[in-house]
Amino acid sequence: MTSTQRVILLLAISATLGRRAATQTPTAVQHAQHLIEVMGMRAVFRSAESTYVTSLVRLHPHLSRYSDVLEAWQLEVFTWDSVGVGISRRLAKELSIPELDSLTEFYRSPLGQKWRRVAAILDRAVVENQAQLVHDHYPELRARLQRRAQELHQGDPLASD
Repeated sequence: MTSTQRVILLLAISATLGRRAATQTPTAVQHAQHLIEVMGMRAVFRSAESTYVTSLVRLHPHLSRYSDVLEAWQLEVFTWDSVGVGISRRLAKELSIPELDSLTEFYRSPLGQKWRRVAAILDRAVVENQAQLVHDHYPELRARLQRRAQELHQGDPLASD
């Protein structure tokens, strides 16, 4: 799973927690918070966060004039404090305390530390590959969207790109 996919997943999980949060015990959430610290999830989140606006502007060049607005909004809405708590609560719901502790032990181990480094390399490779595929196939996507717009008797949905 790429860093960007992880962040999207984390945000989706956080968004669903309002109605589920009451099922977690404070102790389980604490164990889950410890796990995400050891996993280095804050760094993963920050890494993906730093590429969000750049990726959005790359796909929609007309937004380049609004980069500052997008960045400010992103920093206000997607804070680690809000996302991290959401992730911890969801992990506490899905995993038992012994399971959380076992994962924490794994990520503290030499193999767990090595896996974090290898996973980061894999994440970057997947993101780079996906970006290249989007770039290579964007004309095809654009043509498909234009065909659908014609079928719907609408203007070009990407006219400002």
